[in-house]
Amino acid sequence: MKVHDDTLLRTRLATEQSEQIGATALAIRDCLLRGGKLILFGNGGSATDANDWAMDCVRPPIGYQTIPAISLSMEPANITALANDVGVEVIFSRQLLAHAKPQDVAIGISTSGGSRNIVMALEEARKRNLLTVALLGNDGGEIYRRGLVDHPIIVRSDYIPRIQEVQASAYHVLREALEVLSHGQS
Repeated sequence: MKVHDDTLLRTRLATEQSEQIGATALAIRDCLLRGGKLILFGNGGSATDANDWAMDCVRPPIGYQTIPAISLSMEPANITALANDVGVEVIFSRQLLAHAKPQDVAIGISTSGGSRNIVMALEEARKRNLLTVALLGNDGGEIYRRGLVDHPIIVRSDYIPRIQEVQASAYHVLREALEVLSHGQS
């Protein structure tokens, strides 16, 4: 049943959002060509996805080019210090302040589209005129409704495990598209 559900959601995502995914890859590539990096962040399972995506970029499979990337979800010392000293809602926005340059890409991953710390980080990214991308679930939540990202990719489901599995497929497709684009193929 899980495989069937994942297949249906992946097919739906590909059918409904293939142009959006392609446009997202092209926009990210343009930032990378200007010397930018990916700045990824998420909570819980989405933190794991942010970490995995960043690692796929900085330690790519054999034959792939590296892509500059960091995951703000990777550093427990930063996260716990900010959560303790200031509050959990700023754990990503404060790190973004320290790491972001104008040519960077802020990428939030959220199954709900409403996590306050993801929302605040994307608001900060907007203030800094960064390219913003989000992998979202359900209807895209507050992030989508408020237009906080240039490129929303929405897995239309309300079941968190399936959302995360399909979001992982989406970022692997984006990673592959960036590899193809880096070789001048379209």
